[in-house]
Amino acid sequence: MRLVHAIPALPVRDTAQSAVFYRDKLGCAIWHEDAGFAIVGRDAFELHLWQASDEGWNGRAGQPVQSGAESFLAGTASCRVEVDGVDTLHAELEPRGVLHPNGALGDRDWGTREFAVLDPDGNLITFFQRVASPSRMDGPISPEALYAQLLETWNQRDAASYGALFAADGNVVGFDGSQIDGSAAIAAEIGRIFANHQTARYVGKVREVRLIAPGVALLRAVVGMVPPGQNSINPAVNAIQSLVAVRDAGAWRAALFHNTPAQFHGRPELAEQLTEELSEELLKKDSET
Repeated sequence: MRLVHAIPALPVRDTAQSAVFYRDKLGCAIWHEDAGFAIVGRDAFELHLWQASDEGWNGRAGQPVQSGAESFLAGTASCRVEVDGVDTLHAELEPRGVLHPNGALGDRDWGTREFAVLDPDGNLITFFQRVASPSRMDGPISPEALYAQLLETWNQRDAASYGALFAADGNVVGFDGSQIDGSAAIAAEIGRIFANHQTARYVGKVREVRLIAPGVALLRAVVGMVPPGQNSINPAVNAIQSLVAVRDAGAWRAALFHNTPAQFHGRPELAEQLTEELSEELLKKDSET
């Protein structure tokens, strides 16, 4: 037994109108259509559209979600579509006015060249092609890109992608001293944490990236955490992070990711300086999004 492939299903307000959009703007064919459901596709790509048009939630005080097709769900989904020839597709779609304003065509640090479009309801479709990326080249930017992805996958609560950034025998030392060994165990334990806790968001700043041997680098950083529902750093959990990155088969992976509380015992001015620095970094990052 093996899993073969997945078919994304996006919520839309009107499946008939959305099917026309995917046909006329994205070059898809309408393969099936009935009341509240449509299938569109192009080449090997297949997409299901389901209608989220229940307006009754406005009058259901205390428990607005009942049907599972409430209208506010339309436009809340996304999917990624692998493409052979992403530049050609971009050139085809650009004149049609469907490109996401913040999803311009370009190479990403995680090894793809991609761009994004929005459907009429606001669902996000990202078209990508796998390419060699800066994070897989020699030089200090490679471990830095790896570190950025570690923070980003944590912030996205994506345990599988987080674990995949580690070497097979990689290790994590947590803020409390707990240790996790092996990429599979890291993904499983982080997944358990995400399932049972509302985790804070990381905001990091790289201090140094240093190659210590061919294919081995040390990255040092400081990091703060923004608790769920808040918009400022919690000074009590500021930390120092050290990342040992190794280059394996052209890709950088984490061999060791170590977290140490930034307590600065007896030196409160250093703790305050770090909180101020990380707060400025948070403002900078938030202004860029």
